[in-house]
Amino acid sequence: NRAGASGQLGSALVEHFLNKGAFVYATDIHAAPPSHFEALAKKFPSLCAYHTLDVTKESSIRAVKEKTGRIDVLINNAGIAVFTPFEKRSEQELDDVMAVNIKGTILCSKVFAEDMQAGSSIINIGSIYGVVPADKAIYGDSGRNSSEIYAATKAGVIHFTKYLAAYLGEKGIRVNAVSPGGIFNDQRDVFVKNYVQNSLEQLHELYTK
Repeated sequence: NRAGASGQLGSALVEHFLNKGAFVYATDIHAAPPSHFEALAKKFPSLCAYHTLDVTKESSIRAVKEKTGRIDVLINNAGIAVFTPFEKRSEQELDDVMAVNIKGTILCSKVFAEDMQAGSSIINIGSIYGVVPADKAIYGDSGRNSSEIYAATKAGVIHFTKYLAAYLGEKGIRVNAVSPGGIFNDQRDVFVKNYVQNSLEQLHELYTK
């Protein structure tokens, strides 16, 4: 499933910016806003709006831009993952993940950066798996194997961020990527323990080379 403003990370970002007094345009593929967004809209009636957006289509992005106008901060948070084994990867899964995770990030940046002014910011959401490889052993029999295509697209997001930071830097537009580690969502204790230990070992190896 695609997750934008309705996802666990997206909804937390929306609420954080609203609490800081920012006007937030929340977007997602869904036609109707999620229930938690409706609650936020009641709490912050003058600070938020929801728009349906398909990040894989430039026409959809431009349609939303016509409603929002110029923005100061763009967070490219829409993402999708697949969990089937590498040996069973389908072409459709490859196309879907690449379209949302990397094509969507590029298209949204392209369209919204057109009117951004100096001091504006683009924040891309990468992943720890765009930096270090996933260890399938930590997933056990959960069926939640982290996929090769997810990792490849998140690595692509990180590299694209470096490119765009240099490209838009002369206009005074900042471009950064955040690569979160695991986000707790009621996973089994054994998985959390294995994940934390594996992540610590990988990060230690990465930064002590």
